[in-house]
Amino acid sequence: MEPPSQPPSRLRSRLLLLVAAALCVCFARLSSAPIWILNEAREGIYARAMLASGDFVLPVVENHVENGVTIPDKPPLLHWIDCSERWVRSLLSGQDTSGPALARAFDVFDLRFASALAAIVCVLGVFLLGRSLVGERAAWLAGFVLLASAQFEHQSHFGRVDMCLAACVACATLLLGQALVHGSRRALLGAAVFSALAVLSKGPLGLVLPATAGASYLAWRSLRERGLSWAPRLPWVRAALVWALVALPWYLVAWRQGGSDFVHSQLLNENVAQFGGGNGRMSWSTYVGPWLTDTFPWNLIALFGLWRARRGGGEGARFASAWWLSLLLLFQLAAYKRRAYLLPAVPAEALLAGFALDGWLLRARELEARWGRLALATAAGACLGALAGGWLRSQGHALRVSHVELVPTEQFVGCASLGALLGALTVLVLGLRERRPLAALAALFVACIAGVSGAVPIERSARARAARIPELVRSVEHELPPGAAVTLVGLGNDPSMVLLFEAREPGRWHVVPDADPLPRHFPRGWYLATTSVAQPLLAQSSDGCGSWREVWRARLSERDNPRDVVLLERLGPQRMSSR
Repeated sequence: MEPPSQPPSRLRSRLLLLVAAALCVCFARLSSAPIWILNEAREGIYARAMLASGDFVLPVVENHVENGVTIPDKPPLLHWIDCSERWVRSLLSGQDTSGPALARAFDVFDLRFASALAAIVCVLGVFLLGRSLVGERAAWLAGFVLLASAQFEHQSHFGRVDMCLAACVACATLLLGQALVHGSRRALLGAAVFSALAVLSKGPLGLVLPATAGASYLAWRSLRERGLSWAPRLPWVRAALVWALVALPWYLVAWRQGGSDFVHSQLLNENVAQFGGGNGRMSWSTYVGPWLTDTFPWNLIALFGLWRARRGGGEGARFASAWWLSLLLLFQLAAYKRRAYLLPAVPAEALLAGFALDGWLLRARELEARWGRLALATAAGACLGALAGGWLRSQGHALRVSHVELVPTEQFVGCASLGALLGALTVLVLGLRERRPLAALAALFVACIAGVSGAVPIERSARARAARIPELVRSVEHELPPGAAVTLVGLGNDPSMVLLFEAREPGRWHVVPDADPLPRHFPRGWYLATTSVAQPLLAQSSDGCGSWREVWRARLSERDNPRDVVLLERLGPQRMSSR
């Protein structure tokens, strides 16, 4: 570990370099991929509803049902940040800042802004707060580990609450670690604030995760110390009051406004049912693949950090170990599993990986990096890759990913990133052969960042464009007469959300909820239905009350859940009735 006191100039230079890298990784091509996953679209729909209605507590979305209700299923911190960004963006550009105008202008960049911002906060928090636990250089390396992790980069470009939760939990747990390890009373109050913000991001989990990490460290150290005599005296009551002042006002207002619907949807279904198995139980091996691949190779390096911490790496490293292992165990015990749920454990993993790399550098005899070789190899690889991509384009050979032709910019960037990746890997191999660990480590970071921030996002963008959600929505809106609405029948609550987000006027799109029976008689109007619903209607053609006209057929590809849809027009008025 580096000496605790470092020159201020070194701290500033490290901080500036980390900030520049974080801005480039987290905001690069943020809006290049259209929305095609219902989890993103849902958050955008509720943010728009806030702007349009002026209700920033529990906006109601009549044309969508989640958990059996029409209110959001998550707390509003993500939506508040996104709505604020949209207001500032419109204000600076001289656009109309009224609620309905902001809702119409809300786009993909607005939806993903909060996640990108939270990712930068997480990276800076790991560095600035983690350096008192594992050392400045180890924490600095941990910040780059985050930026070079595929899962972290992906979630920073994904308009969901997971990154906001992870950033707030990371800061809360790091401050809690400072309080427990160093006895900092001020840090405990800061941990309470960030834990409350985490609760406003995704519910009670924002309190459970830091508490689990802290309790695990307390138990682990108490076993070693044979008691709690080592524990510092901290203002727990004051911290609880600070937490309550930040977290509870919104919950009290939401409970008063939403009543039992709020309790059922946000507290019981999204927390108790998810953990206990009310929403399904997944195999114990669900997380094996994501853990091995989403943060490779840093997860394996973190294991060495875990071993080093156990052999006397200091209490800060032991706290990071307890944090990482306890969260992984907690997520494993939960009945319902998603790979994004592992994200709050990634900052702890990054700290341990940085701690391991710092120890590796300290034991190395030769620290000469030969930065010129790395810069030359990376730049040469990027240039050669870009030239290869440009030459292929000039010859009429456009690269295709997921059956989608890459645009020229994507082809250049993709080929350049692959070239930079190969150049950095070459320096990595040479650095290992010549026993130049700093050069090898720098090359590893460059290779990982080139991969996760260059080639991988292009593939993700191509897959999103292949779904052609915006084109489908524009086709429907082109057919609708002025003032007419379209009813979505048989598509269900979730797949319809990607269409509603892209709609210019969501109020003209109405969804028949999953729980409602299909109408027996359809009034005159426009319908977007699945083929299983449309075929019987077209077969009867005319039932004495009107006839059906098929306008066109298309495919709705929400993520990996394709389904054929048909746009229909009902000719002839008829009163709506249900079975």
